[in-house]
Amino acid sequence: MPEIVCQLSELKIPEAIHLPVTFHLEGKEISEYFRDNSGLRSSPLDITFDSSHRFDVRPQAGLGVDDWQLQDALGSLFRLDDKRKNPRVGVFLTDIYTSHPDAFGFMFDRDTNSGDYGPRQGCAIFVLPILNALNRLNTAIRDFDELVAYTIAHELGHAFNLWHVSKPSFLFESPDARTFRNCCSFVPEHAEYLRHASDLDYAEFILPGGTPFGSRGPLHASAGDDSFLRAKDSHKLRIHIETTHDEFHYFEPVELNVTLLTQEDGDFKVPDEIDPGYSSFAIWITHPNGERVRFHSTHQYCPRGKSVSISKSSPFRRDISIFMQKGRYTFPAAGRYRIQATLRVSSRVVIQSNTAECEVLPSKPGSGDFDASRQALCSPESIKFLRYKSRLPIHRRLLSLESIREKHWRSPSGCAIQYAIGRALFSMSERHSDQKRAHQLRHQGRQSLERAASHRFIGKHRLDVIRLLLEQNKS
Repeated sequence: MPEIVCQLSELKIPEAIHLPVTFHLEGKEISEYFRDNSGLRSSPLDITFDSSHRFDVRPQAGLGVDDWQLQDALGSLFRLDDKRKNPRVGVFLTDIYTSHPDAFGFMFDRDTNSGDYGPRQGCAIFVLPILNALNRLNTAIRDFDELVAYTIAHELGHAFNLWHVSKPSFLFESPDARTFRNCCSFVPEHAEYLRHASDLDYAEFILPGGTPFGSRGPLHASAGDDSFLRAKDSHKLRIHIETTHDEFHYFEPVELNVTLLTQEDGDFKVPDEIDPGYSSFAIWITHPNGERVRFHSTHQYCPRGKSVSISKSSPFRRDISIFMQKGRYTFPAAGRYRIQATLRVSSRVVIQSNTAECEVLPSKPGSGDFDASRQALCSPESIKFLRYKSRLPIHRRLLSLESIREKHWRSPSGCAIQYAIGRALFSMSERHSDQKRAHQLRHQGRQSLERAASHRFIGKHRLDVIRLLLEQNKS
């Protein structure tokens, strides 16, 4: 059994918070729990925590981290020790996640084709929401250290491709600050799964850097399992989906517009989990050859117990970037694709969407426009920019994207680039400490979004986002 190295890194930890050098839970190191549950049949998992680069990854300024920052931090951490051949995981101890400020942590995958790291090699632990949850219970410092340790163990479980369960355990689907000490064990099926890690035929399904999360081969149902589609459909709620455009090349940014709505009277509450990072929500893609697969999220989220209200006059809307998954393009071959979404709202009820269709155009290598667009849009930085919209790419990359936008302004890619620039400028203004510069960024963001709002491919959800941002930033 090879040594599995967990490289610890601290990002933006407030000065008042002092994290322990090593993490213990109920008197045992985290690695002991994995070792004791994986070695009955063969050699146990040998997990080592490495703090040699704990303070060497430089974070960006401002409170909180976003997805782009975490992806960059993981690549930077691994490049500090790029000769290491052992399976490894980057464990980031940081302040707060900007997209879900109450999240304790999550496991994340690679999001581009950069090759700096593979599947299931990143974990993020957010100490401020952990501390806030414990403060509400008036608990001791020891509880903070141990809840951080429990959260690390939970996310490492996902890094070893373990799935959520409804029984109190390390992979309990709803752990909380009050009861986490009742969850310091692995359920038998997880222990049995970990015992296959030393088997060369199965190691890739377990060890970090192997198969994508949920792909477990013969050991367990894969991410493509659609058994929950056989649940009873909901007749009171409906999901409508559509792609931002119907035709595109495989490398062009495309998003799925998702609307959850009802024609019934009254309010309906559904889990606030309309994201492919939750197991309850799924996007299913049927390829031109008839193969049907589940879209793979970059994140593995834990249910937060929150809900959203839906009514006739107040549907829920969001968009989801779907052109990349597993570090590869989602629509690799030319042809007609069909897309469907499902949301499980209870053990017996699931909401199924309509089926949206899109056409992936044939590649045209040697064509000037095709080659220029592919070169500009296919770089890892461009992909992250178009997915996350949280900051501008480096100057030369931005210039190439702006060139594509102007040359193909009427195209969906022209719209996506313009919209991403405006969103990024507003996001950067919120983090900037210089008020004058922040005002300039907001002004530039307003101009960019006003132009994007006039585009025929902008879509209703993105138009709503633009209106909200402009309303909130009038000055």
